[in-house]
Amino acid sequence: MRITSWMRVLYFGTYERDYPRNAQVILCLRGAGVDVLERHLPVWEDTRHKFSPSLSGLVRVVRAEGRLALGSADDADALLVGYPGHLDVPAAKRVARG
Repeated sequence: MRITSWMRVLYFGTYERDYPRNAQVILCLRGAGVDVLERHLPVWEDTRHKFSPSLSGLVRVVRAEGRLALGSADDADALLVGYPGHLDVPAAKRVARG
């Protein structure tokens, strides 16, 4: 028997899944009975210097942000932008508004 969650959270962005802050937040939310949905596009996992300017990095970010912005919030009660998520905020705002 599956217990229905009392809340749905959309964890959103180009965040690093293995970054301790993200892993802990997702784990704690799930441990508290929250249904955590993830909309994640990997951009930063293979990059050592996350915000060093490069043409290939810029292309990856622009593509990911465009794809993220086209989605919906999947009837989530809340949307959380993972870390690093500075560049994800405009797409998150668009998705949260529907």
